[in-house]
Amino acid sequence: MSTNALRRLIDLPGVRALENKLVMERVSRNQHLDGFRNACEDVSFDLFGITRGDVFEEFGKAYLRDHPEKDVVELDLDDLQEAYKATYKTESLGWEEDKVEFLKSLGWDLTNDRGTALSITDYFCRQVEAVATGRAGALPDLETASAESWGEGLEHAARAFKRRPK
Repeated sequence: MSTNALRRLIDLPGVRALENKLVMERVSRNQHLDGFRNACEDVSFDLFGITRGDVFEEFGKAYLRDHPEKDVVELDLDDLQEAYKATYKTESLGWEEDKVEFLKSLGWDLTNDRGTALSITDYFCRQVEAVATGRAGALPDLETASAESWGEGLEHAARAFKRRPK
């Protein structure tokens, strides 16, 4: 997608607020903020119509359709997880930077304004991959998303203006 502009996740409604919260709280990416995961799921559903959990659930349903000889009771979760990792590349990539580079090849930019990987990459990379490859979810309405993001940007600028020393 070298001729088209990348879709920037940070510019979509609600995403910058989540990124700022994670960065400003100075929470390790391995820790869980109360309600943070739920907030990410809500924003993901609002944007793409799917959540991180939905991506895995959809994969499980597709796996059972493709393997009718398997019974739900027979499924080995480890095998299912490995098959899932083989299907969703972002699941098998360990570093956020690698996930960001792969998603750029699909037309999505998961970097901040400084060009580094978003702290919330792990919360959104699977949904972005699912949408970008057409497996699940849908692209957000970019006109609506742009208007909402523009409003969020103005709100952020106004708060920063109010906090500056007089």
